Amino acid sequence: MFNVTILKAGADDIAKIIYEKRKGFLYISSLVIFKKDSEVLRRVLKEFLQKFSGYKVWIRAREEVFIKSLLRGLGFELKGYTYIMRTELPSQLRYEGRLKFKRVSLKEIDLFIRLHDTIFIENPYPSPLNPILRPIRLEEAIILVRDNYSYYVYLGEELVGLLALSLQGSKGVISVVGVLPEYRGKGIGKEIMLFALSKLKDFGVKVVELGVDAQNIPAVKLYEKLGFKVVARYAVYSKSM
Repeated sequence: MFNVTILKAGADDIAKIIYEKRKGFLYISSLVIFKKDSEVLRRVLKEFLQKFSGYKVWIRAREEVFIKSLLRGLGFELKGYTYIMRTELPSQLRYEGRLKFKRVSLKEIDLFIRLHDTIFIENPYPSPLNPILRPIRLEEAIILVRDNYSYYVYLGEELVGLLALSLQGSKGVISVVGVLPEYRGKGIGKEIMLFALSKLKDFGVKVVELGVDAQNIPAVKLYEKLGFKVVARYAVYSKSM
């Protein structure tokens, strides 16, 4: 469960933090700075973090020189980068590929979790956030299945991947797209993406977003070929308190 905290210096709002506590971890998924006063920020952020002695702290923040300098001054280590990519859907789009897609039900949540972790843990381009996001927790998997359009992906009779889509008004989000290790390099990822875009088009979506780790160069290149462009860049930092 995520919490929101406003860091203050006297009566002034200095920054907003969205964070979640897990066993042994503190994950700050958003750090929004209102006043770029490095000394004040360093002090109020340090005071906040001191509440979590013994925790491993992870921070995902906009890729900015100011934030990088601030966090490194507090002893944080840069672990990697993530992107938000976006595309506008064309007026005509229809999937006519070889894959089949079957909606995931909550009764199959154990299978969904096993496949999800196999795909994202056994990945040659692991996310810098893998230590806290993997393996996926039961409650997170339930949300993906219950509140998203989640699919098993089949090539013939073989289960080869997963897909999860969500709707935010006229914007669609590709929450999960992944191929099992033994089926990678066969063009399946591209076909899953084409189905995802076609499905979101059917839902009336005009703009689609997704997140990707910057070091996953094959995925970034695939998304670029499909018309996606990077619209936001984030850096991931960590430190043991």
